[in-house]
Amino acid sequence: MTWMPEGVILYGAFIATSDRLGIGKEDNYSYDIYEVEFIPEALLGISYRKSLTTLFPRFLNVMADAHGADIRRYLEDAFGYTGDLVTSTDRLIDLFSELGADMYFDGEVKEEQVRACMRDQGGRMR
Repeated sequence: MTWMPEGVILYGAFIATSDRLGIGKEDNYSYDIYEVEFIPEALLGISYRKSLTTLFPRFLNVMADAHGADIRRYLEDAFGYTGDLVTSTDRLIDLFSELGADMYFDGEVKEEQVRACMRDQGGRMR
């Protein structure tokens, strides 16, 4: 069986955020990434796994503004990374890249694509 690196990382992210396992990652903010991962899917036509994997380290960095202690503890517990968050999330991007995941998005997005993505089916802005 061949494992795609994005799938392995996605599975790890699921385990880390699943309240079914009760491992302390049940806070609501841990699910906020699913609110934004659809944007690269819709705008760039990429897969769910690629979107989620690419956004994950960057999401941790942004969420650290409000949940810094939790994010630092996660990065240390899961990956052994200590120190400032930017360096730790950069190391996470490097690690995922070394595992074979493409950690960057390619392509151009036009403003109208963004606006269309943000409209509901009735044409109203979400």
